Amino acid sequence: MSGIIISDTKRQVVNELHKAARKNFRRRRTIIKGFADLWQIDLAEMQQFASCNRGFRVHRTTGMKPAEVKPTTVLNVYNYPKVALKPKFHPGDVVRISKFKGVFEKGYTANYSTELFKIAKVNVTNPVTYLLEDMSNHPIKGCFYESELQRSKHPDVYLVEKILKKKGNKLFIKWLGLPTHQNSWIKTSDIV
Repeated sequence: MSGIIISDTKRQVVNELHKAARKNFRRRRTIIKGFADLWQIDLAEMQQFASCNRGFRVHRTTGMKPAEVKPTTVLNVYNYPKVALKPKFHPGDVVRISKFKGVFEKGYTANYSTELFKIAKVNVTNPVTYLLEDMSNHPIKGCFYESELQRSKHPDVYLVEKILKKKGNKLFIKWLGLPTHQNSWIKTSDIV
């Protein structure tokens, strides 16, 4: 019966010591018996010194320990330069814009616009943003993130929505995703 009491007591102390480090524990007497005796005793005895270690771990953002921050280094810490990532797209690249899909929209519809856009300017911000213009060099309002853009693999291929007129070996085409002022005459041999 005493073996059960010892293991329950040991389990309670170990569970308590493995809780978050910010919690202060009072010193307890431990009954030790078994395989993992040594490390449990060390944890029980060193818990009172846990508060002495605060401020001596390196902070990820600043790269310094909080205890190393002095009045002379405060400006370096708080004005820490944020390195912008290398832009994925460059001015002149042809891209498509992602479409917003609601929760109940069909999954088989396209996720990106059929209209193509050119990158006019890369804003080196954190994260990187892009200013766009359409293919007739009219600027698009707003900036776009990298995740909202997709590079077009075939920027010179357009989809035909409707053939409006035929005249000899020429066709008057309404292009899919493009405004009506961009309808154009093409040769029948140019259609794939």
